[in-house]
Amino acid sequence: MENNQKDPFGRAIGLLGESLTQLRDIAHQLMPSLLIRKGLKAALSDFCAHTENVSFDFSGDERRFEEKLEIETYRIAYELIKNTKEQSRLSQIYVKLSIDEKSVNLDVKSDGKVFDFQDKNVKIVSESIKNRTEAINGKLEIVYDETQETGASVAVQIN
Repeated sequence: MENNQKDPFGRAIGLLGESLTQLRDIAHQLMPSLLIRKGLKAALSDFCAHTENVSFDFSGDERRFEEKLEIETYRIAYELIKNTKEQSRLSQIYVKLSIDEKSVNLDVKSDGKVFDFQDKNVKIVSESIKNRTEAINGKLEIVYDETQETGASVAVQIN
């Protein structure tokens, strides 16, 4: 009888863990307070640090931008990471944010071939990513190399 008591407890702990993960994902997707307080670099770095198999790299000027640019870029990165994790068989996702005096560049790539782009059901880049990129006057490029990497890059010119 003791084994039956442990099994429901273990399942409850597992469900609680899944619920906490989903809650954290929802909170990050909506808008992390860190994005508002510290900016895009801090928020993306934190999100990647708390997401399994995702690494973050930053280069350039650490500065703040208008709220719309920061929010949309964060949401684009979030969705690209989420889509890549859901639709692939990968070991690592690499996120790079580069900022200079004229542009903000975001690259989200995975190691190796992870998508079959002939499959009509696979969509790493959704309509919402395309729309968010257009909303900040950015350019979206899909990167696909069967032997090297798969992902997307977003470049936004700033004044």
